[in-house]
Amino acid sequence: MTAFPVATAARIRIAGAITLVALIIAGCSANRSSNSDAAIGKPRAAAAGSAARPGAPGGASAAPQASGGAAKTSTPLQQRDIVRTATVTLHTRNVDRAADSIAALAEPVGGRVDGDDRNSSDHTRTATLVLRVPPDTLNRIISKVDALGSETSRSVHGEDVTARKADISARAAALQTSVDRLRGFLSHSGSITSLVSLESQLTQRESELESMQAQQRALGDEITLATLTVRLSTTPKHVPPKTPNQAGLGSAFASGWDALVTAARWLVKIVGYSLPITAVALLIGGAFTLLWRRRQRHSPAEPRTE
Repeated sequence: MTAFPVATAARIRIAGAITLVALIIAGCSANRSSNSDAAIGKPRAAAAGSAARPGAPGGASAAPQASGGAAKTSTPLQQRDIVRTATVTLHTRNVDRAADSIAALAEPVGGRVDGDDRNSSDHTRTATLVLRVPPDTLNRIISKVDALGSETSRSVHGEDVTARKADISARAAALQTSVDRLRGFLSHSGSITSLVSLESQLTQRESELESMQAQQRALGDEITLATLTVRLSTTPKHVPPKTPNQAGLGSAFASGWDALVTAARWLVKIVGYSLPITAVALLIGGAFTLLWRRRQRHSPAEPRTE
């Protein structure tokens, strides 16, 4: 075997020593990192265990955090849009006074009166009022209306228009985008043909957009304010007829006078009906009488017999 030089052997020893030192340093670093990870992991595990145990310290504060996280990740419930309508029918003694009181209920709660119709027929007074009030005050106002008379009927309805509102809003947004796009094309149009075509399409889209926006405003008003229709009426008073025993001297005189007037009227009618017939009969009778007298004058006298 060939012996290595002394310098080479020394270099090998130095390299080995350096490698050994590097390995020792690396091992110490690994142990420190593992110890630190374990130390960090213990508090995390303890916190998780205390959150899992209801009776552990800090469990009360950890539970709300967990529930709050679940609430944040879950989808919130969609707010529903409801159109509320109600109709109430009442009988009351004084229709006008009750109608004025009902109309005064709308303004204090932020509502308005959309209709007030009053009529009279056959000793009966009627009124129909249409109130627009906030939905959260509808039941309270109905209770106040009931106190003004005797309720005969009531109906309260709620219509869910959430999908309808979303559909109208989406259509309005799409039409607005189309109108803006057509306006942009119109400003960069070069030929007359394309200009006329774009103007026609823009006019049609703008008309559809205005109609959709009007529907959107009307639906929003129906959602914001509930509709309450109140019908008022008075029942006709029943007056029992008077019997002959209950009639006094004044009633008897009035009845006799009515009978006399009625008989005079019938007599006048009979005379009026008989006048033409009487005139014709007199003319015919006069003519026959005149002819008979003339015949008597021209006839020869009969001889007398002795």
